[in-house]
Amino acid sequence: MTTIDLSAITKQFTYEGFTTEYFDLNQPTQPDAPVLVLLHSIRASKEIFAGVVPHLADHFRILGLDLRGHGNTSRQKPYSFRQIADDIRRLLEHEKVEKATVVGASFSCVPAQMFAVTYPKLTDKIVLLDGGYFRLSDVPGFHLEGAIEHFQSVSYASMADAQEFFQGRYGAYHVDFPVIEHELEQKEDGSYSYRLPVDAFRAYFNEYATFDVDKLFAKLEVPVLLMLADETKIPGDEEREFFLEARQAYLKTVETAEAVRLEDSLHLLMLTHPKETAERISEFVLK
Repeated sequence: MTTIDLSAITKQFTYEGFTTEYFDLNQPTQPDAPVLVLLHSIRASKEIFAGVVPHLADHFRILGLDLRGHGNTSRQKPYSFRQIADDIRRLLEHEKVEKATVVGASFSCVPAQMFAVTYPKLTDKIVLLDGGYFRLSDVPGFHLEGAIEHFQSVSYASMADAQEFFQGRYGAYHVDFPVIEHELEQKEDGSYSYRLPVDAFRAYFNEYATFDVDKLFAKLEVPVLLMLADETKIPGDEEREFFLEARQAYLKTVETAEAVRLEDSLHLLMLTHPKETAERISEFVLK
C-alpha cells in the first residue's frame, strides 16, 4: 500500500477568527471525482484516517478536518453539533465544493446527519462509521459524568507510555501509522493528556446523549451507509442486544439507509480495518 504524508497536504482556513486545519488530497484519476469529507471520532484528529486515505485516493478528492476543539483546529466555542455542521459548510464553500459525501466516525456521525438535513443541496450521501444510529444516554451502563471523569483522569508519563497503551489495544490489528500522538499534548509537569478541552468533551457527549433521535432520522432523505463493527466483540450481552435493536430501528426509520457489518472489526473501523472500510465507502459512493 502506498503511504501518504498527510502533513504535506495539510491546510488551514480561517473565518471570523476561527481556524480549521484540514488535509486536502486531490489526486483522483477522474477530474470530476466525488468529494469525501472525513470526520473523526471524539478526542481524535484527522490523522485517524491515515490508513484509509491511500485506498480512496484514486477515486475521490478527500477533505479530512480536525473538528472544533480537536487537533490543530481552534479551541473556540460554541462546541455543538450544529456548529460542526456549519464549520463543514464553511470549509466546502472555501474550497468551492458544490456537493460532498460526509463520512462520520462514532460521535461525529450525528453532526454528519445534521449537516445533511440542514444543507441537503451540499450533501450527496452519508457514511456512518459505527455511530449516530442511537442516543448515547440509551446505551446500557452509560453515565455522562463517569465518562467525563474518565476523560479527565487519562494521563501518560511519556509519549512512549501512550504508544505502548495504544499498541496494547490495537496492536493485533497492525495499525502502523501514528494516531495517539495527535490526540495528546504535554502538560507543565511533563505528562501527556488529551488536547480536547474537557468542556468540549462534555458538550459533545451531552449532545450525543440527548439529541432528538426521531426528529433527526425522520428528516434524512439522502442515501446512508451504516457501517457496523462486529457486535460479537462487545463483551456485555445487554449492550450487544441494545446495538442490534438500535440498528434495526434505524434502518426501519431511515428508508434510504443500508447497513454492512465488518467481521472481526472494533468500533474504530478505520483503525482495525482500513482497507475494508475504504472498499465499502467506495462501493457505496460510486454505485
